[in-house]
Amino acid sequence: MKKTLISTALLLVSATGFAATSGLEAQVEANVYEAFTSLDVAGEGFITLEEAQAHDELFAQFMDVDVNGDGVISLDEFNEFMTN
Repeated sequence: MKKTLISTALLLVSATGFAATSGLEAQVEANVYEAFTSLDVAGEGFITLEEAQAHDELFAQFMDVDVNGDGVISLDEFNEFMTN
């Protein structure tokens, strides 16, 4: 389920390159946030390495996504990962 949700969010995020409407951007933000909260199992406001293991691509790139190197992925870091 989480992989499907993240895959859907990635698909919708990629659509922003083709349409710059505020409605689509709002939907993309909502999907990224939904994917983030589904991975943040403990509800602490960040994704731990253990939580990232549920998604192969995120787990494999964890150190790159964790830009500030604090050992967790914040919503801002996750958003950057999902939209670039």
